[in-house]
Amino acid sequence: ESKAANMAGWQRAQADLANATRRHDEERRRFVALGEENVIAEILPTLDAFEMAMGNREAWERAEENWRRGIEMIRGQLEGTLAKLGVTPLGAVGDRFDPASHQAVATAKAESAEAENTLVAVAQRGYARNGAVIRPALVTVAHLDV
Repeated sequence: ESKAANMAGWQRAQADLANATRRHDEERRRFVALGEENVIAEILPTLDAFEMAMGNREAWERAEENWRRGIEMIRGQLEGTLAKLGVTPLGAVGDRFDPASHQAVATAKAESAEAENTLVAVAQRGYARNGAVIRPALVTVAHLDV
């Protein structure tokens, strides 16, 4: 074989190795992201429990103030940790309905044309990570024709 043929073979092998390394790195990043999203999905019910406990205003107000502040601080730490991981909440009253991030579980009469197709209640907050929905929000949507 000629020197040129050996060089061409070596260059192809180098390119194949570089491509295989790149594919391996991309696959590893996908597996890490998937694992992180699975852990986040397991943590979300804990946030739901905070929402339920703090959402019962009557019972919440009866609890001792320092205890409430402690619980609020713990919830804030959990939300802060998730925010550092790129997790953002989905679904707030007044938001426009988005089928990519909201799951309609009920409808209600819209009070005006502007309120058409907006969220009037959120049964369970949803969450996204870096733009990808982990769990859609369960919402009530306003419609004029209800």
